[in-house]
Amino acid sequence: MSDDSVSVLLNNNGDVADSDIGNEHNDTPCVSVSLTQTTAIEGGANGSYELKLTSQPTAAVTINITTNNQIQSIAPLTFTPNNWNVAQTVTVKAVNDTVAEGTHSTNITHKVSSNDSNYNEISVPRVKVTIDDNDTTPTPTPTPTPKPKPTPAIEDEDNDTTPTPTPTPTPISENPGIIINPTSGLVTTETGGTDKFTIKLQSQPTANVQIDLRSSNDAEGIISPKTVTFNSTNWNQPQTITVTGIDDRISDGNKNYTIFTYSAISTDRDYSGLNAADITVTNRDNEPSTTTNSNSGSGANSSVKTDGKMLSEEEKKAIVAIMGSFFGLNNFLFNNLTKIGNNFTLGAVGTAIDGYISGATVFLDANKNGIKDTNEPSTTTDSNGKYNLEIPLESFDKNKNGQIEPEEGNLVAFGGTDTATGLPLKNTLSAPVDAAVVTPLTSLVTDLMAGGMSQSEAESKVKSALSIPGEVDLLDLDPIASTPKNEPGAAETLVAMTKVQNIIIQTSSLIDGASTADNTAITKAVVEAINNKIKSGGSLYLSDSAQVESIIQQSVAKVKEIDSNLNTQKLSEITPQAAQVMAEANQKTDRVKSNFLPEFIPSEIAKVQKVALGESSIDLEEAAAGTKPIAVVVWENTGEYLTAKIQGNPVPSQPAVPVVTGDIIEVGNTAPENPGDEDKNLAGTDDRDTLIGGSGNDFISARKASDSLDGGAGNDSIYGGRELDTLTGGDGDDILFGGRGADSFG
Repeated sequence: MSDDSVSVLLNNNGDVADSDIGNEHNDTPCVSVSLTQTTAIEGGANGSYELKLTSQPTAAVTINITTNNQIQSIAPLTFTPNNWNVAQTVTVKAVNDTVAEGTHSTNITHKVSSNDSNYNEISVPRVKVTIDDNDTTPTPTPTPTPKPKPTPAIEDEDNDTTPTPTPTPTPISENPGIIINPTSGLVTTETGGTDKFTIKLQSQPTANVQIDLRSSNDAEGIISPKTVTFNSTNWNQPQTITVTGIDDRISDGNKNYTIFTYSAISTDRDYSGLNAADITVTNRDNEPSTTTNSNSGSGANSSVKTDGKMLSEEEKKAIVAIMGSFFGLNNFLFNNLTKIGNNFTLGAVGTAIDGYISGATVFLDANKNGIKDTNEPSTTTDSNGKYNLEIPLESFDKNKNGQIEPEEGNLVAFGGTDTATGLPLKNTLSAPVDAAVVTPLTSLVTDLMAGGMSQSEAESKVKSALSIPGEVDLLDLDPIASTPKNEPGAAETLVAMTKVQNIIIQTSSLIDGASTADNTAITKAVVEAINNKIKSGGSLYLSDSAQVESIIQQSVAKVKEIDSNLNTQKLSEITPQAAQVMAEANQKTDRVKSNFLPEFIPSEIAKVQKVALGESSIDLEEAAAGTKPIAVVVWENTGEYLTAKIQGNPVPSQPAVPVVTGDIIEVGNTAPENPGDEDKNLAGTDDRDTLIGGSGNDFISARKASDSLDGGAGNDSIYGGRELDTLTGGDGDDILFGGRGADSFG
């Protein structure tokens, strides 16, 4: 129910007076535009429209006005907390050029900036300007046609003459134009019903022509695609735009909205800046104008609830009629009605996504401690990751504005199972309460907002750092459902989301292997480390091992602050190899987007993530715990071995590992053409061993006791194990890991 006056009508076959229950109205911040179309004449009358704010801002609001070369530049307008509701006039003057263009049109756009987060970067409708030209095209003087000389007739024997062929008329080239069909009468429905229109050009262009489109109200209808491009080949072939209705929980009646067409972008001067007609659409409501609820009660008190349905959001009265048979007198009146408390609930509806998370707990984290407290409302996601969380506004809407603001809490999801990989969700996900999705990306946004950023700034930072298109709404887009439909930005969002989750889980697992800290605290440290990179600006490449290594190092340092016993030296030694493992998994994710059609991308990415968040994460944890050599972890989670695991194929077999007894010099278990050239896999015993590799790429692993290990030539991986070991890499690029004990490296 909106924050407006509500009239409650009691009817039992008698005259009943209305009783008002007053709520203070709270206007939604937006910029009011008096006209969305105006006309200007070259060298003549100007056009105009007015702008004002609908609510008082907390800081100055500046509106920058952008025109093209058809309209003279317009100075920015500024509204303050004192003049916010005083309309300011925008005067539109056409550029008086000397080009005969006929009547044509262009658009004026607006960009808002303010320290008030409610107004900063808020969307403002554009204004279409029709320009009446004052130039005329001179009529060319016709060139006289020369009189042809008569051709003498050629006589032949039968006196026949050859008929003169009828000349083929030269086609007249049409004027440039953009044809949209239809421009009105489109209907969508809140049940997801669609309608379509087409776009084509009127004449052949000399260069590509790009036309961008957008919906005036994404809460009523969305379009796909949002951009069409024509060239000299397909210019006359209609391209179809699909408009899809969006559902809400409001009984708001049928709503009209507009599909705006932006000025054409082209190096063809005839098409550059050409503007097509906008398209009007109606979205049909699917909520009834009245809602009926049956409730029983006795005595003087009873209660009615609307099951989360909003009866009205308009600035008018919503009539609630209470009717039925009453025991007692035939006719009676309720003269005194009392609304007890603020017993309304806010329905937070959305989807928990890594893959779709089934059986996850979603709750309102009112005190933002990341833990579900007993008084915080919660629900569980269904098999498709969907949730419907009812939040009592009386308890959690502290400022009584009918919403849960960021400072009043956010959503947290934990537990459950990723339906795409079959793996449990190991970390917590978070999002603002008004989000339609809870994902690793919304978790980054929530963490940035907790640090003081506005929601729009946090979203913008995340998208910029992870190369996600700016038009994507991270709090609304379901990338798993949208990618197969090839919706703009969906695949990029899915890839970025997957790579972020891979880094969070794998880094947390690595640190968890060496730490006694709570996993939630470790995960929070990793998220903060990622966001520190995002806040610093620039791009964040999570497929680059150097950048991943930096995130691991920062995460370890943060966990050290809460776990003084964390062995940072041990983690530091294996961080480069761990970063290699993580980066390669994300590189595999990148390749999925490049190599597969959109409909296959989600399932192929799930194959990568099943390994990255499953076996690879376990291996990294064991490496940090010292129960598995990091060299083995690298071998089993990179290259062909990783590819085989992702595709579910048999993994490459490693050469047999020889069993070496104490004080034996290992010379290999094969007989190559040149002794010593083969790759070796050498494992020691629990006694003192001397292990020597050949000239190939060797893997040498000692066990207990004090051992002597020499890799020889080649690129070797040497693991010391326990006790006092001597490790010598020899020639080539070698990896030496001492393990436990005071070891010597050569």
